[in-house]
Amino acid sequence: MSSSNKTEIILDNPYTYFTWFAKIQGSVPRDLWRFFDLDQQDKSEEPVKTTIRQLRDGATTLQELSATEKTTFTQLGTIYNQQLTRYHRLLSEEAKLKERILNSVADSKKSQLQPEETIREWLNHLAESSRPSDSQMQEIVRAKHRVKMSTKLND
Repeated sequence: MSSSNKTEIILDNPYTYFTWFAKIQGSVPRDLWRFFDLDQQDKSEEPVKTTIRQLRDGATTLQELSATEKTTFTQLGTIYNQQLTRYHRLLSEEAKLKERILNSVADSKKSQLQPEETIREWLNHLAESSRPSDSQMQEIVRAKHRVKMSTKLND
């Protein structure tokens, strides 16, 4: 029988908030976390494909473009495809993250998570309702200190 190394952390009180948040943050690729991070303002929009008409007014076909414009159009198409791939990757990670969050918060907190809201809004609601107060943080630190001290004394 194999045992799982994954411990499920459920956000249900202030004492689990930081561990839960670290696990949520760690589940997202680092290059994408900035789109969900409460401390950042990065946003991603669906890329817009360049049209032939944008390169030359009145042109509707590739044959109406000069060689330079055709090269530019091709290069812009390549850039668009790369941006679209990154955008779809972000959307995929966003869907997975929403699912992870929903599966890792207590039922009592799920009412704070409205489907139309962004992940940043979800994380903000959860931080406001779950992040430990200063007095709770002091209690957490004292408890961890007691555990460490008793471990040292028992060694």
